Amino acid sequence: MKYKSLFIIFAIIIISIPLAILIKNNIDNNVVTKGKYEIFISKNANSSIEKIASTTTENIDYSSIYGVERYYLSLQGMNSYQCYSNNMSFNEKTYVWANFIDDIGLKDYGHRIDHLRNNNIDVRVHLMYEEDVRYQQSVQIEYMNDHWYLKNIYNVSILTNSFERYFGMVAICDENNTLTVNQKLEYINRSYDDCFLLEINFHYHEQYGPTSGFSTNIIQIILIDKNYQPVLISIYEKKGIS
Repeated sequence: MKYKSLFIIFAIIIISIPLAILIKNNIDNNVVTKGKYEIFISKNANSSIEKIASTTTENIDYSSIYGVERYYLSLQGMNSYQCYSNNMSFNEKTYVWANFIDDIGLKDYGHRIDHLRNNNIDVRVHLMYEEDVRYQQSVQIEYMNDHWYLKNIYNVSILTNSFERYFGMVAICDENNTLTVNQKLEYINRSYDDCFLLEINFHYHEQYGPTSGFSTNIIQIILIDKNYQPVLISIYEKKGIS
């Protein structure tokens, strides 16, 4: 925090640089802008192995695992026009909700903000991306009574309180070491040593007026094993409209 004031000054200087370029070049901590565009991006990985685990998630093919396209699109005021797509829309009349978030999705929303800003669209935008990576000596995965548990060697949950309440659709490795969501879940008890927990919180909101706007919220929980392969993914998503 002692560098906060200096960084805010730096962020104001770079405000004219397209957001997508900032993301591409990994200028990804506490990017703050003023006025109609509020942007906060934070990636917390304290060691080199945690950074490798973070990079691993960029290669996860969520669309194939979950069988869903990247975005859900809807034209304002026309409920008949709704579709799934892997392509971002830059039309301000099209609302774009994310079904999951990854590096491509984050850059796409950055490009959308650049488009809105460069075309002087009358809108207020808020983007927030927080990613926390933590090494775990040992993790036990349990599923019982319709609830998921991730515990450490002391039988204590490794999830922060805000994430523990938001388990969504879960993909977990099967006996063939393949991530799948189409499992008959009755009781699961597995353990992994030397792994990494990633907690990702994404929020994007556009507001065009008192009753015109949309928001997309994603909470992702990812467990990476010692070989840097995902063994569990949870995606909780919520769509908002006003």
